[in-house]
Amino acid sequence: MPLTYQRAIASVCLGLSIEAIASLSTEKLANAQNSPNSWGDRSYLEKLATFTLPPLPVTNRAQTIIAQGNLDSQESGKEEIENTRWNQFTAPDKGIPGRREGGGTRGPSLTALVPQTLMGLTTSARPTFYYYISTPLKNSMVEFEMADENDNTIYKTTFNMNTQEGGIFNISIPEHQTSPLLEIGQTYRLYLTVKNADGSFLDLVTGWVKRVELNPSLMKEIEAANLEERLGIYDREAIWYDALATLGELRRSNPDDIELESKWNQILKEVKLEPIAKQPLLQSQLIPQ
Repeated sequence: MPLTYQRAIASVCLGLSIEAIASLSTEKLANAQNSPNSWGDRSYLEKLATFTLPPLPVTNRAQTIIAQGNLDSQESGKEEIENTRWNQFTAPDKGIPGRREGGGTRGPSLTALVPQTLMGLTTSARPTFYYYISTPLKNSMVEFEMADENDNTIYKTTFNMNTQEGGIFNISIPEHQTSPLLEIGQTYRLYLTVKNADGSFLDLVTGWVKRVELNPSLMKEIEAANLEERLGIYDREAIWYDALATLGELRRSNPDDIELESKWNQILKEVKLEPIAKQPLLQSQLIPQ
């Protein structure tokens, strides 16, 4: 058989094999995308995040998400992280990889207001966390979960959420006996998931929080300070979640204060969240389920 003919047959066989692999990969991803329950399962997300596509042309949006690393596989997150005062902490390398920005291809997209390392400090036993939602939510299901370093859930709540527009909203751990108290020196994983009314997954973001204890003199200074003075201390000490929560409270009370707006913009700019700094602070309706 002529060598050129053999090469032609081999080329055809290789092409058919590649086509079969691409078809199989597309089918798996399509099934995953259309499954109403699997997307909200963190163990399933862990498996999906490690799924590797063959080096073929991307044929649909689901493949694009994974091929571009939007599920934050261990090899993603290679973007340059500036060595700012907020980014001096590294999250534990446990569980599924973190993701500050969600995929959001079939509905609203989420962004967690955290530094690029996904790690932020707090001095509070029940801190407040800020998130950005790209579009209005109409009675959507929102699930907030906190886990310890071994990914054991210590707090979980689900509620319906309504907003008139896209923007920035906050979630606080409530002040009652059944809600957890963060322990000093401990690190916790945060999950925020937005779902359709039927429970199917729309978007997910994650981050980390670590509670620290300031020295006694600083604690006394904070206790005696007003909100603006506290903001200065948290900002100076790089206590991310407390600084953002205090600044957010000040801005809600003084929506026309240009100086507070400038400070908000500056803090988000420092952690590469400048594109959403101008988004409104939402008065969201959280309806417990």
